[in-house]
Amino acid sequence: MFKAAKSLLKNIKIEDITLDLTSGNTVIYQQGCENNPIKVNEPAILVIDGDSCLAFGKEAESITGKCPEGVRVVYPVQNGIIAEPNYCEQLLKHYFKMLADQNKTPLKFLQIYPDVLAIMPDGATASTQKVMTETIDAAGAKGIELISSLQAAARGIGVGKDNSGASIIMNIAKDYTEIGIISLNKIHYSTTMQLGYDDFIKSIIEYIRVHSEYTIGVNNAKKALDKLGTAYFLPEDDEHQEEVISGLLKRTSVPESLKLTKMQVYTAIRPLVDKLVTGLLEVLEKSKEDMADDLKENGVNIVGLGGRISRLDMAISEALNIRASIAKNYETCIVEGAGKIQAARRKR
Repeated sequence: MFKAAKSLLKNIKIEDITLDLTSGNTVIYQQGCENNPIKVNEPAILVIDGDSCLAFGKEAESITGKCPEGVRVVYPVQNGIIAEPNYCEQLLKHYFKMLADQNKTPLKFLQIYPDVLAIMPDGATASTQKVMTETIDAAGAKGIELISSLQAAARGIGVGKDNSGASIIMNIAKDYTEIGIISLNKIHYSTTMQLGYDDFIKSIIEYIRVHSEYTIGVNNAKKALDKLGTAYFLPEDDEHQEEVISGLLKRTSVPESLKLTKMQVYTAIRPLVDKLVTGLLEVLEKSKEDMADDLKENGVNIVGLGGRISRLDMAISEALNIRASIAKNYETCIVEGAGKIQAARRKR
């Protein structure tokens, strides 16, 4: 009888998940799926027309900038916290339903939604934590726990409890950056900067507006950052690299093609790299003297969307004379680390 009930519960309950909204994406990691645990990794965006939601995630992103009058593009998460609870609830319900539909139980009407370990920025206040918990609860989660993004990132890149040495995590998200010193699996000190990956895109748009006869949109600026963006310019490799993108001629608003060089993109984004270095210096000032050897050896670990910026590790390493590296799983290490922590808790 007990075994039968346990088997039934296993079949109708959706496996527990970890949820990361801190990067600007909705990232969901599901337990019990070792080969493919990341079930969702899409921009946290909705396109709204009146009371109807026209698109979520990648589909919504693809039509951003093309929406007619009266159609809204909503970003329910800002600076890693929920700014639009009602829209965020809709977003989560959409993905929770997707997970439910993937569950193979024939007893769909009895399904129990998962327990959720939700990731929040390290400096999240009690009020923003409350909004997060209430929104996830309204979306249908069975149980909810919260965890710091920096702690999750440390676990995700292997800076865990077995590593007693101090190291720095720099999480460059969509619209903010958080930097923290991790020691003995605890946050020794952390700070947040109002500078994120989107600011690199905006800097390219502004550079083109000021230094050319053209204006460009977000999608073409993203393309330029992906193709030509570098935080550390190497003349012998980069001198002649260029990319053709589309823009509007200022005086006529006629669409035209324009060439961008790697040097132009580097010039546009370099001031932001310098600001990140300044932020790291401020964090290093809060370190203890006996952490010096560890920080020199373990250095700065770059995670989040900022890992897309080519040679950011080289620029930081040269500026600070310490090791810096971009995590191999920079976009997913936070949710993966939280997933490992959740799995360990389930075994207790």
